[in-house]
Amino acid sequence: MSLLLSDDDKVLEEVFALIDSSDFDSGSEQASVTQKQLLHASTSTRQPHQQPVRSDPPRPSKSKLKKKRIRRPETSSTAFHRRKKAEILALREEAQVLELRLKSIKETERLAWEKRLGNTTSDAKGDTLDGYLWLTDALQQYRRRDEAEGLNRKLKALWASQLRVSDSIRAVLLKPSTLLGLDIVCSTIPQGPTDTPTADIDMPRLRTLVDLLYLQTDTVVHDQGESLLRNFSGVTIDQHRGKTAQFHNTTPLACSIETARDFIWSDFQRLRTPGHKPHTLEKTFTMTTKTKAGVLSFDRLHSLRRYVEKDRFVVVCSDVMTLQQSGLRFRSEGWLVVSRANADPDRACVARNFKQLFLDVELTGGTREGDCALVKEIALETLIANFQEYVDCQQKRLLESPTSVGIVETENKSCIV
Repeated sequence: MSLLLSDDDKVLEEVFALIDSSDFDSGSEQASVTQKQLLHASTSTRQPHQQPVRSDPPRPSKSKLKKKRIRRPETSSTAFHRRKKAEILALREEAQVLELRLKSIKETERLAWEKRLGNTTSDAKGDTLDGYLWLTDALQQYRRRDEAEGLNRKLKALWASQLRVSDSIRAVLLKPSTLLGLDIVCSTIPQGPTDTPTADIDMPRLRTLVDLLYLQTDTVVHDQGESLLRNFSGVTIDQHRGKTAQFHNTTPLACSIETARDFIWSDFQRLRTPGHKPHTLEKTFTMTTKTKAGVLSFDRLHSLRRYVEKDRFVVVCSDVMTLQQSGLRFRSEGWLVVSRANADPDRACVARNFKQLFLDVELTGGTREGDCALVKEIALETLIANFQEYVDCQQKRLLESPTSVGIVETENKSCIV
């Protein structure tokens, strides 16, 4: 009995020594020993001839259970596995074929490279000749292209110089100082007794007069920026031409200048035939009118030409009318200028018409002076009335056309100066 007590005391001493040697930093749970553990230790020592054994700490239990595998019918069937196996075998065969092809390509490139390196020395002369021919061809093409570009630059410079010269000549010719007296030169026709008064002016001469009249456009027709509907007629006494009838009218049009050009030109083409030059119209006929002195017949030559510019177009015409019963020759000059309107240049334009009529040549022949003066006065009045009717009709056609614009203001004047 005393032996058992002594053993218990030894066990207690060992337990206390174990507690003293342990680390107390982790708190009360690691520093204290419960009574249940002490009793367990004492009962275990009661067995004879047994040494105290340190028990290992219990292993922590697995908190997570292993996920159960789910078997699916589409992946578990034998056909699926066979199909997968067949695909793998097919991919392996394709990989082998691609590897063989890659190896063949590498071998071909290697042989070609070795052959090229081997032939470098033997074909040095041939390669040099080919390179020389290629270089010669390239150099020749470069020289030809350089020559073509140089020629193109020269042509462009010549064209620009020609345009500048043309503009300079046009500016000089259109100066009022240059045109001063030109009407006298153009209207000077040899006078004298002749049996055929119309022989002095034929159609070619009339075409030349029309071209000269075009140069006087800016001095005769003035663009004052007005777009009102106007109609003015009058008779003036010119120093060189004598009694001259003049007709002015202005017609605004609610259309583009291109539309007005086509409409006006088609209207001129109705009763005229094309001339020898581009944009020219001509007509030769006999005009008969009834007057107080009886029936007067005129042999009439008519020439008309159109000139298209950047912001306007000009129609110039001229008539030569020879009275058959006497040696009287009358001439008319006309300008029709259509320009863009200042208010709306793209969709509106203004037509300005100017005509003048005068006695060009007076050949009395065997006619008495008094009778000739009477016939001249009657013939001139008849032609003035005829031209006034024509100018009014022309303006009326423009107003009745789809291109006309509403009338804002009208001025009708008739005077004798």
